Amino acid sequence: MGRGRGRGSGRRHHGTSRGSKCDQDDPARLSGTRCDLQNPGACAVVYAILRMANGKYLAPGEHGLIGASAAADERGGVPLDSVAWRVQEVSGSWDHSGWVRLQHLLSGKYLRLVVPPDPMEWTFTVEREPEPHGKQTWFQIECSREPCSGGSVHVRVHPEATGAHINYRGADLVRGHGDRQPWMPSSQSASSLVRLETFGLARLASDMAKWAPRRRACLAPCEEAADAVLGEGGSWDEVCASVYAEPFCAAMVRVHGTRPAVTWGSAPAPARMRWARLGCQNYLSTQDVNALAGLDVSRSVAQVPPPRRVPAAAPTRSGGGVSTDEARMHCVQPTDGVLLLLVSDRPNQFLCHYFAAAMVRAHTIPLSFVAFGSALVRMVRRNPHAHRSGSAGAASGGVQRGPAETHPV
Repeated sequence: MGRGRGRGSGRRHHGTSRGSKCDQDDPARLSGTRCDLQNPGACAVVYAILRMANGKYLAPGEHGLIGASAAADERGGVPLDSVAWRVQEVSGSWDHSGWVRLQHLLSGKYLRLVVPPDPMEWTFTVEREPEPHGKQTWFQIECSREPCSGGSVHVRVHPEATGAHINYRGADLVRGHGDRQPWMPSSQSASSLVRLETFGLARLASDMAKWAPRRRACLAPCEEAADAVLGEGGSWDEVCASVYAEPFCAAMVRVHGTRPAVTWGSAPAPARMRWARLGCQNYLSTQDVNALAGLDVSRSVAQVPPPRRVPAAAPTRSGGGVSTDEARMHCVQPTDGVLLLLVSDRPNQFLCHYFAAAMVRAHTIPLSFVAFGSALVRMVRRNPHAHRSGSAGAASGGVQRGPAETHPV
């Protein structure tokens, strides 16, 4: 795919002009329709949100796993496109028990029930390409009265893919099996009741305009000219982390040519930091990366070559410490007064940025330990007096003052 929003002078764009090459050009998933965000009243596309028994919306998370986990933020709202699904009819009319595919707006991926036998059996996921999964991506909205206009419904997968209903299992989990073992396809029950709300493009367009400034700020580090955003400032909050993570990760691949474990491409330093902080490897599969890069989706991402072995420099001892030839060391430049010192027996170009991400989470701690592979790494602030004691996160092992050095473990 081309870089930027345009991919040819003759192409019609369905998206709004956000002035950002890192934003997608079809945010309402209007490809293949005659609709346009500039004229939403003339569009017949139907969108839906699905609320489960715990009061939360059905939405994908890391690794594409579906949960009833999307709730309103502290401001009392959630971006509509993060929980909305485009209803695509494949056989019959959706409001008369026809079969549909449900396309998640923010990711562009399709709802699927993973059927047995499979290590992920009975879970619901989202897939970029629905066709290879056949009728595991076909769903029926069952209403007590037709034509269906929303309210309390049940949603089941096609009988050729078990006929199971979306079933709430507690703790934000949804599954395709019932509530008792041995697991069988779930039937209509109180736990499989779904609150359905449908709406059109006009409401979606209005909500997207409302959230546009927040979205632009979340995607800002992807821009080549973006300022470095490394602290807990205005371009980072829970919305960026929980809602706009996958759009950011996808933009990195599409715009900058980033390939996980292969290359950063043209990504600027703030974008690399954000990639590591979000854990983009948890949002993009090999198929996602190939599709976003315009490659054959049947191909696998090129494997990273083994690291070049560099003979160890002869250590010198001075005053009880150990020093290493600095020409053999490399990392990102100190950021925000933080110096990163690291050693690893499995070096790769992403290593420094993983530590930089850990540093962001623990930027108030003057000295902390981080374990990675066979190395123990200490992160040091230049001003050891301006600090608070506390945890450095899951990767850190404690706080200690003293000279910076590395210790193999």
